Amino acid sequence: MQKEGEILDKIVLISKEGERHEVEGEFRNMCNLVRESLEDMEDQNEIPLPIVPSQHIKWIIEYCQRHKFKESDEVKAPLASNKLEDILDDPKDIEFLESLSLDEKTDFMNNCDYLNIPSLVELLAISIASCFRCKDFNQIKEEFGVDGEFNEEEEEKLKKDYQWLLQTDGGNIEDFDMR
Repeated sequence: MQKEGEILDKIVLISKEGERHEVEGEFRNMCNLVRESLEDMEDQNEIPLPIVPSQHIKWIIEYCQRHKFKESDEVKAPLASNKLEDILDDPKDIEFLESLSLDEKTDFMNNCDYLNIPSLVELLAISIASCFRCKDFNQIKEEFGVDGEFNEEEEEKLKKDYQWLLQTDGGNIEDFDMR
């Protein structure tokens, strides 16, 4: 029987495909859902993750092992650039994030949010935001297939709500025409 405060040597995460992934007990330090599940289940070391695909579990385990199961504070905010190498310190994190499409990042971030892994959610959010940072609205529309025009009221609301996206290095938000 596990004593209170004792960390299990191994935890088994079960993906939505039913695959089993064994990870060190310290994994609970970075994943709040797993920590809370282990506290609730006492003698169990198997955690079913019915909505998380195996590939995402593998990525999460690799990230946690690389960071030695400690929360990372590598993110420099606010974003000074749209280049990950200007924002992040870890070259392996940069390489990994640059290998993912925007859709993959979004899916992965949603699963990390479900698992309550704050450092990975923040890392992915920064990476997604960098896709938009320092681009004018026409570039964003073209790159992401946004159709249609905005009226003046909609344009002003977007500029107000998302001004951090529209600020470029030396550029001015007033220079952007969304119509």
